Amino acid sequence: MTTTANLGVTLVEQSQSQKEVTVNQALTRVDAILNTGAISRTTNTPPGSPVGGDMYIVGSSPTGAWAGKAAHMAYFDQTWRFITPHEGMTLWVKDEDRQYTY
Repeated sequence: MTTTANLGVTLVEQSQSQKEVTVNQALTRVDAILNTGAISRTTNTPPGSPVGGDMYIVGSSPTGAWAGKAAHMAYFDQTWRFITPHEGMTLWVKDEDRQYTY
């Protein structure tokens, strides 16, 4: 499937069935980026009971469902999904009360 260059949002294909799935996933991804910020930027282990919309900047030594995703943005949408940050992306980190820019 084709995705956008910056956020990796999946685009709807011509004659695609279940277009609502693609559109809903794209909207959830945009919502994750535009949310109120990341809970933490140093967490390495996914929390046991995440709530839909929870966002973290994965720490330097990730484990479990986050393995191999160091420094990615992880958001929970029934499963963990990841966004590769790009230079200039800015996100508020709640547990530090600071803004970080990649």
